[in-house]
Amino acid sequence: MKKKFTYISNSKIPSMEANSVHVVNMANAFSELKILDDFFAYKGFLKKSIKKFYGLKNNLKISFFFLSPAPIFNSIEIIITSFRLKKILSYLEDILKFVYF
Repeated sequence: MKKKFTYISNSKIPSMEANSVHVVNMANAFSELKILDDFFAYKGFLKKSIKKFYGLKNNLKISFFFLSPAPIFNSIEIIITSFRLKKILSYLEDILKFVYF
């Protein structure tokens, strides 16, 4: 059984930045290998289909964070959203068990 993981990115999706292209292509490759459980990124300002914008063959499920004008609130939002999601808590618990025991 393959271990699945959660991909949390600080990139804006969709975006014209090269980093967003890299992040989406990596997430898409992990998704095709069926090892990507969840993918989180900031919601970009472009109003385009992610599949068409990046030329993806498959639909990629992305959960979005929303950007705040104050950068500190973006970090706080990531933390709050992460703690709301049971999958991430379970994932973190597995990591802590591996690291500390």
